[in-house]
Amino acid sequence: MRLLISTFSDAADRLFLIRTNKKDAEATGLMAQNLISRDSLLLVMQLCSLLCFSCVRKSQQAASSEHQMISAESNAATLAGNVLTHNEIADWLAPFAAENYSVLDSVRGDLNNDGLSDLLVVLRRNGEDTLSNVIEHPEKRPLLLLLRQQDGRLHLAARNDHVVYCYDCGGVLGDPYGSIAISGDSFTVEQYGGSAWRWSRTLTFRYFEQEENWFLWRDLTGFYHTSDPQDIDLTLRTEQDFGKIKFAEFDIYQDQE
Repeated sequence: MRLLISTFSDAADRLFLIRTNKKDAEATGLMAQNLISRDSLLLVMQLCSLLCFSCVRKSQQAASSEHQMISAESNAATLAGNVLTHNEIADWLAPFAAENYSVLDSVRGDLNNDGLSDLLVVLRRNGEDTLSNVIEHPEKRPLLLLLRQQDGRLHLAARNDHVVYCYDCGGVLGDPYGSIAISGDSFTVEQYGGSAWRWSRTLTFRYFEQEENWFLWRDLTGFYHTSDPQDIDLTLRTEQDFGKIKFAEFDIYQDQE
């Protein structure tokens, strides 16, 4: 929002200068009409682009990530949608997802620094919104690390059902799932929830080539009250705090201290 306000302010100043320059040009007999029109058009196009980007970004954040599509660039089979039924599931993904599970989210990237396009996939139980009970039996959401082989096939390198919170683990705010991302030799899982008191948790796992495995690298938590959202209490924990924890052994439902 601040960016848009600043941009509009700059735009207003620039349009004022354009009008002033135009009057000066006409007064001195210079013909700058074409240049002014072109500058004005470019400025309007830039503002429209910013507005469109802002609207699209908000829509993407509000929309459910279940509508994201996964395709297999190196395979003939391609998912028609994210729901993993026997009729729609591709053969290469069948060993990785149990029946009655769907793809909640996915992201592409190089998870092990071999130059190939891997997949990070979050699964969810179909009907979890009615089946899950955060206290008695939370429906777990498996997180899969699928590595691309030289022949284009995917291999399940690791799986953990205790990294992504359950559907009703977010309190009043509901589903706490935020996003997943791959950056360099690490990947991140973001989640948030709460009510008047809001919390967030960002887990980062990093790949170590010597161990040929992924380990918890950073655990960032944040808390704030809705009455003062600018006062955020952030706590960053690293390997020095929790030791070496393999991705497959991490459990978000237990205290790691």
